[in-house]
Amino acid sequence: MPTLVLYTKKDCLRCVMLKRLMDKKQTVYETIDIDDRSDVTDKLIAMGMMNLPVLQSDETFCNDYNELIKNYK
Repeated sequence: MPTLVLYTKKDCLRCVMLKRLMDKKQTVYETIDIDDRSDVTDKLIAMGMMNLPVLQSDETFCNDYNELIKNYK
C-alpha cells in the first residue's frame, strides 16, 4: 500500500474538505501543515505545486483538487 502524505494549511477550505472525505473512507495518511514550514513550501513550489491541498503517494504528487476528490466520493 502506498504511503500517503497530505500537505495542508490551517486556512485551506479545500484541505479540510479533502481530509473529511479521506477520514470518511478511513484512509490512512500523514498530514503536514506547511504554515510554518518554509522548507516544505519551497520544495512544493519547486515542483510546480502552487495550490493546496497536495497529496503525495510515494513519489507522485497531485494538487488537482477535482482529481483528488474523485477518488474519495
